[in-house]
Amino acid sequence: MRVSMVCICFVLFGSVLRCAAEGVMTGDSLPRQSMSSSAASHFLMYSTSDEALMAGELSGRFAINGSGGYVHFSQGNLLKIKVANRWQFASEQTAYIGLGNIANGIFGLRIDLFGFSSDYKLIPEYGDNSTTADEDYAGAFVDWGGKAIYNGGMTADVWSTLSAEEWEYVLNGRAHAQVLRGYTMVGDVSGLVLLPDTSTQTVQSSYTSSSFATAESLGAVFLPFAGQREGFAVKEVGTVGYYWSSTTSGDDGAYRVVIGGEQTPVVQAGARHYGYAVRLVRRYEEECHAVITVDTDTPEGGTVGIE
Repeated sequence: MRVSMVCICFVLFGSVLRCAAEGVMTGDSLPRQSMSSSAASHFLMYSTSDEALMAGELSGRFAINGSGGYVHFSQGNLLKIKVANRWQFASEQTAYIGLGNIANGIFGLRIDLFGFSSDYKLIPEYGDNSTTADEDYAGAFVDWGGKAIYNGGMTADVWSTLSAEEWEYVLNGRAHAQVLRGYTMVGDVSGLVLLPDTSTQTVQSSYTSSSFATAESLGAVFLPFAGQREGFAVKEVGTVGYYWSSTTSGDDGAYRVVIGGEQTPVVQAGARHYGYAVRLVRRYEEECHAVITVDTDTPEGGTVGIE
């Protein structure tokens, strides 16, 4: 008896579960081109159709572990419009506020360099504060994705922050990670380009706005060197970028990604009171829920068993 195994896989889009092989549940409907004479053939089928993308979501697929988890990045760094108490993504990947985070010795009208976000009750959540005492940011992490993002679907809890382990996997753990990232310039903005898992592109030493638009349409992510803030002082703008993870390190530390300068991208612990950039992601997960066994030797063309 010749047996073919078809794995019907589901892909979790945020909180919406979809079947990637919808309707393929009977012997008659199983596509013959998927059949194999091998008794141990397995078929992994999934779909990431653009119709599933949310406002503010880029299309590039980035594995975050070896178990099928992956993410799409947001269209730009997170920022807060203070006068409107509104959270939103930058309009494009190259945009950041830099020195404009501070105006006349206090916070400007918009900020995008945040202290670590925790549940410490004496300080507002989400790192929108200027204190330089690490103990003021103590406690458990509170995800910036818990906010409804103005240009990111306006629904709370659909975005999230990568953990230190997940950042490390994107930067160094996925297949061909080292050739799928590189420092570059987009126009006059310096930063790090990340190419998606299956990209056939190569990182260019520089991009025009037009050439990066093409790369972005193919899934490229750009993390600008947005600098850092300590209290009301902003520095290293345009030369180094710091991006928060969700992972704490003791009571007064947390992990961040450091890019730029003279070093390769690194994930390391640092003090919580510094103001760093935040790039949110939308999470997906492939899940296999049914294995269909087909006996293709029967005269009727196949009998089906579902495990």
